[in-house]
Amino acid sequence: MIALDENAEDYFKRILAMLPTDHVKLVKERFDDMAETLLKGYIEESQAIEKINLSQCKGLIASLAEQVPPNIKDEILEAIKGK
Repeated sequence: MIALDENAEDYFKRILAMLPTDHVKLVKERFDDMAETLLKGYIEESQAIEKINLSQCKGLIASLAEQVPPNIKDEILEAIKGK
């Protein structure tokens, strides 16, 4: 898993805990792929960051919700609202 700062990690874990277990693996995989792409973008711009922060994590989760099947999207959005 991509490195998250403490606040981002706590937030992501809370979101995952609210999802049905059969969707957690897909969400984790998609999140890791998107986070890796984000980090590569920073590296290409010579802005080295070591960990995803809370704001970036929230943005990735919102973007991820748009890229999964509608039923999983609804679950992610409900989890976000529950925060």
